[in-house]
Amino acid sequence: MRRSLKWAGALAITVLALVISGFLTGSKAPDDAARVFDEVLRRVANDAVDSIPAAELYEKAARGLVDKLEDPYADLYSPEQLASFSRNKLGNRYG
Repeated sequence: MRRSLKWAGALAITVLALVISGFLTGSKAPDDAARVFDEVLRRVANDAVDSIPAAELYEKAARGLVDKLEDPYADLYSPEQLASFSRNKLGNRYG
C-alpha cells in the first residue's frame, strides 16, 4: 500500500510538472502543446497505479476537456448515446 502511494505521489508530481510546463509554454506552437499532452497521456498510461486501457484513457481526457469548457451546450456523447439522441430528438430521418 505504501509503495502505491509513493508511485501515485511521484506520478502526480510528474504530471503536474508537465501540465504546468505546458501552460507556461502556452505561447509556443500547438505542436509543443500536443507533445506535452502526449507525454502526460503516456506517463499516466505507463505509471498509473491502476491500469487503464488506452481507449478509456482517451475518452476520459476528451470528457475532461469538454467538461472544462464550462459550456452548457457542449457535451460528449458515446456512439450509443448519439444514436439514441438522434432517434428521440430528430426522429428516424437521421438515426
